[in-house]
Amino acid sequence: MLIKPLNLRAPRHIIDEEDGTPAPIPDIEVELDTTEYDYVLVVPKTVGILTESFSNGVKVGSISITYPKPEVQEPTEEYDEDVQLYNAVIEKVNAKKYPSLELDVMKHGSFITVTIPQFSNVITYNVLSTVLVKVLRPQKSWLLIAPCSLNNNQTINKLVVHKLLVLPSLYDSIPFLQPPHSITGISGAVTSKLSLVQDSEAIILVLNSEGQSGFEISDNDSIVDAAYAVAELILQDLNQREEYLKKVSSTVRKFNGFSNSGMYI
Repeated sequence: MLIKPLNLRAPRHIIDEEDGTPAPIPDIEVELDTTEYDYVLVVPKTVGILTESFSNGVKVGSISITYPKPEVQEPTEEYDEDVQLYNAVIEKVNAKKYPSLELDVMKHGSFITVTIPQFSNVITYNVLSTVLVKVLRPQKSWLLIAPCSLNNNQTINKLVVHKLLVLPSLYDSIPFLQPPHSITGISGAVTSKLSLVQDSEAIILVLNSEGQSGFEISDNDSIVDAAYAVAELILQDLNQREEYLKKVSSTVRKFNGFSNSGMYI
């Protein structure tokens, strides 16, 4: 008996959700009302708990992100319902995909913090990092938080830019990030910009995480360990340090009380 293999016909139509139009380049403005700070802490929204747990924060600036309106079909003298509907759909899709945002720059004593959300348009990270480094000054000491799937049984690793920053002894116990691991997103973009500035100094804490790029879920132990490292560097007051660590730990237990290491099938 001869069984003929089944050959699927080629589809007559292929629907592509993405069009060929290049991603728009955002207009980004950063306003800062002070220069009296020693450290800049930049954190992705997925681990925003590390900035939200600071007390007595004061808004000292803002980050405005807007996108140019996409080109639409020019209306004609005659009303065309199809054209109007197409323009409305395109405008709605772009408003959701490229939303205008206003982010706060907060000051907590001797340091400022910036929490950056995830962007579907990766060009935004590059443009934003350029403006951030320029306005917030590369000569300041930068502390960046980045997620990464470490796969080395370690909770956090570190990267150092130019090795000019004097670090507490706690950082000696944190291993350096090794290939083939890498960081992306806002932390990767800012690190790239700072590495091009001769007298810049930065420490990047890389947290063990899992998930799709931009939506990583960091391990609970990694968040707590990172909080200890952050507090050791930028919180000089022991009472503030203890309060900060207690708040981070309790929040992690409350919202991430279970182990978030899982198996994908």
